Amino acid sequence: MIGPLAEYALKSSLVLVTCGAVSWMLRHRSSALRHALWSAALAATIILGPLSAVTPPLKIPLFPRAIAAATTRNHSGGRGTMPAGEAARATLPEHVVSPSRPVHGRSRVDGSTLIRAISAVAPIAWLIGVMAQLGRMLTSRVRLRRLRKQAARIVAPRFQALIGEIGRGIRMTGEVELLSSGRVRTPVAFGILRPAVVLPAGADSWSNTRLRIVLTHELAHIRRRDALTHVIGELAGAIHWYNPLVWYAVDRLILERERACDDEVVQGGTPGIDYAHHLVSLARHMVARPGHLRNALTVAHAVNLDRRVKALLMPALRRGRLTPAQGGVITAHFVAAVFALTLVGPVSPSVEGAAASLAERPRPLPVGISAPRRLTSPDRRRELPPRSSAPPSRIHSEPVAESQPVAPPSTSGARAGEHPDPEPEPEPHTADALADPRSEVIEIANPRALWPSDQEINTSSERHFIERLRAAAEHEKTFEYDFVRERAEWALTRVRGAAIVAPLVEALGDRDWRVQANAAWALAAIDALEAARSILPLLEHENWRVRAQAASSLLDLGATLNLDLLSRLSRDPAWQVRISVVEFLRRAGGPEAQELLDRMACVPHGGTRMEVEAARAEFGAR
Repeated sequence: MIGPLAEYALKSSLVLVTCGAVSWMLRHRSSALRHALWSAALAATIILGPLSAVTPPLKIPLFPRAIAAATTRNHSGGRGTMPAGEAARATLPEHVVSPSRPVHGRSRVDGSTLIRAISAVAPIAWLIGVMAQLGRMLTSRVRLRRLRKQAARIVAPRFQALIGEIGRGIRMTGEVELLSSGRVRTPVAFGILRPAVVLPAGADSWSNTRLRIVLTHELAHIRRRDALTHVIGELAGAIHWYNPLVWYAVDRLILERERACDDEVVQGGTPGIDYAHHLVSLARHMVARPGHLRNALTVAHAVNLDRRVKALLMPALRRGRLTPAQGGVITAHFVAAVFALTLVGPVSPSVEGAAASLAERPRPLPVGISAPRRLTSPDRRRELPPRSSAPPSRIHSEPVAESQPVAPPSTSGARAGEHPDPEPEPEPHTADALADPRSEVIEIANPRALWPSDQEINTSSERHFIERLRAAAEHEKTFEYDFVRERAEWALTRVRGAAIVAPLVEALGDRDWRVQANAAWALAAIDALEAARSILPLLEHENWRVRAQAASSLLDLGATLNLDLLSRLSRDPAWQVRISVVEFLRRAGGPEAQELLDRMACVPHGGTRMEVEAARAEFGAR
């Protein structure tokens, strides 16, 4: 079984490498074209395996070893009739093949044993991985079905008229169900046969401009059948979960899909800078209060947001749709590639060929002289902190210059958790890595056993705060990184003496940065305005996640920061902090705030830069 799996992976990788090269050559063409290209490539990686299994392959040698073995066998003369073992011994001195010395023949025997062991384990490991990925897909579909069932249908004339107008503008056919739900924070679209768009519960208060932008983007997903290509990407990722090339291709598929829908919005008459402002605003709200469905199609998709915003700032970029001619060319190449790779298969070198290859060697190496070893580079992976320990927090008051290089997280003395604008070396995707949102979760066995009793809550003077957390603890998880429930469950374990605010304020000084970040989140979730001053020192924390959460919490609490502090924060290495600074300055107003915004106009991060430009435009209109 290891043979077919390796062949399947090789063929799929060849398709994706070719697709990547073609996509790079088409980098100046429309995103819709590149999205169709990646969709076809991922579809090919799905069907190559089943087709290769049922189609007799043409045994064309692909590997030099197989070619060498076949060539040697044809030119081996009389030696070709010699048994394999005798052929090997006829060439090598007796002391080289003596049982008392290690020889290449023994290495081959050991290698064969290892291959047999891998052959037995590999299919099981592959199937386990596939089942796990398919389980995630099924769970996502169940959640989407539940969301559709529980959402309320929108029948307001304003929405229906806008849906019809946009549908005619983008030439969309078929009916679309427009729904509203409090379970989503940003608009989402889903459904292949029965498409639907779900808006947040507060969407009726949106301006006509934002509503038009959002609906145009989501309806573009439906018109382009992006739900189908999304399933193709998910299936390819499930089947090839072990192949990093496939996950790269899925990431490119998502990026080009979102950019293609962004192009639809811009082609509809919305200026790119205005659309970028709304896009970043929706994305910031989504990060601050997660609640969208990860596997649905959403205008504020957090993946590659910076690259999408940069694309919106390029007026010369081609933004056309996929033409029938382009679709025909991609389809023809897709069929040809699948047909060719299905028929072609590698030839494994035979044992007789390998023995004949040994017989053709003119002289063996003398004893004591060995072939040079291939040196391997030292392991350059960064050490990670032990999973059982949490990094201690160190509060400092030194401002961080934006141009100052920031070392990636490590166990050395470098500042942990920094995330400067030139992207740092990516961290491993583990629960302990600061780049992973799961790093914020505090694992507690049975946290509800530590909650206050109903009697304690009913007699508490802070009952309304505790009730808010209890409601958040019942929040239904809607995607993988939705940690509202976990944070609320942890916060309720901090209740002491029927009080919640004081224990959470005390937790802000904990040595564990996760405790500090979760405490800041909880204080904002219960609207504990008196805790704003206690959250303030976290803006100088070494960990960018703590600083970003502190800034977001202070915004939610309606706090006002002085311009000296905002000036320091405007140079924070983390864009998640700087983007909150823009909102603080927008609220503050005045010439000094405008001057600071002018200084932030050249920040590297595209999303922050667009927020700055939008705020400056508002200042100019006042």
